[in-house]
Amino acid sequence: INVAGMPIHIHGARFMELGNQVELGCHSRICAVSKFGESQTFTPQLILGNHVVVQTLCHIGCIDKVTIGDYTTMGARVYITDHTHGTTDLADLLVPPRKRKLFSRGPVKIGKHVHIGENSCIMPGVSIGDYSVIGANSVVTRDIPAFSIAVGSPAKVIRQYSQDEVQ
Repeated sequence: INVAGMPIHIHGARFMELGNQVELGCHSRICAVSKFGESQTFTPQLILGNHVVVQTLCHIGCIDKVTIGDYTTMGARVYITDHTHGTTDLADLLVPPRKRKLFSRGPVKIGKHVHIGENSCIMPGVSIGDYSVIGANSVVTRDIPAFSIAVGSPAKVIRQYSQDEVQ
């Protein structure tokens, strides 16, 4: 791990696999949560491939599985999570957020050679295909195919390269 400034926060390191030459920017938070509150336990898997760059003030939270492929980079203040505090049911909304149970909406898989722009959020249950670009300030709420450029909130694909263009 190459730490580009201090402090950084790593929680649950035993549930992480970090590849070669991973770079973590200062004030980054990388969390694999195995216990929450009195009753919830998890077996998270947080995998960062080789040469992954996590810039300043990024937060990756995991209770299920988050995988980030080789050579992926993210700008400052990117948020990636595979879970939420509670559901959208009224009963959950009546509970203070900090006391709601954690709920996984599915793993997050980010392919190789992906660039995620500053201030973007990658939400639970999302896959981003290899060689894609997520524009700054985007909120990714659904899958993004490989070789795509996606922007906005919610993020929408504005360009996808065909197999003929790629080869």
